[in-house]
Amino acid sequence: MARAKPEPEGGPTVEYHEPELAELGHACLEVVRGVPFGKPLLLSAGSLLVGRDETAEIRLDVSGVSRKHARLTVEAGTQVRLTDLGSRNGTFVNAQRIESVPLREGDELRFGPAVLRLRFIGRDAPPPPAPAPSRPPELSVREFEVACLVAEGLTNAEVGKRLFISPATVGRHLSNVYERLGIHSRAALTRYISDPSSRDR
Repeated sequence: MARAKPEPEGGPTVEYHEPELAELGHACLEVVRGVPFGKPLLLSAGSLLVGRDETAEIRLDVSGVSRKHARLTVEAGTQVRLTDLGSRNGTFVNAQRIESVPLREGDELRFGPAVLRLRFIGRDAPPPPAPAPSRPPELSVREFEVACLVAEGLTNAEVGKRLFISPATVGRHLSNVYERLGIHSRAALTRYISDPSSRDR
């Protein structure tokens, strides 16, 4: 866990715990600007809160960052997703405001004035993810997020955990997706999301 506080006179005050960086291909964040600590932050697997809150695993105690600003979801140290938690100033990836996106090597993440870059330690960094599918106009942003995760093979419970909503809410979104797209199965939805050309057939 890293804690970044406003710089007092004489230099920054930093509380920093750095685990052993022994695992090749492990995700970490390096500071670009906006916070006083400078060492890379190793990301452990799981759900990591980013913000000014005392409970945040990645605490950015600087003006312009919300208490519960965003959440990083890390799977096995190599798959990373960033989700905004309704922050006041927004969460940005490569200068684009986002709600929830998968991340790739070299992406720059901005939370208020704090800018961090995603890196993978060692030679075993995962390949960049495939380009994100475009959202059909029939679907809301949240419905499209649910559709994409279902197309990845996740269950309703897993989608709910990823998006921090209940499985029942996932089910309601999925029913809306099926109705609006004229689709009746997860297999058909997977084809629809993964192959945009199938949408015109």
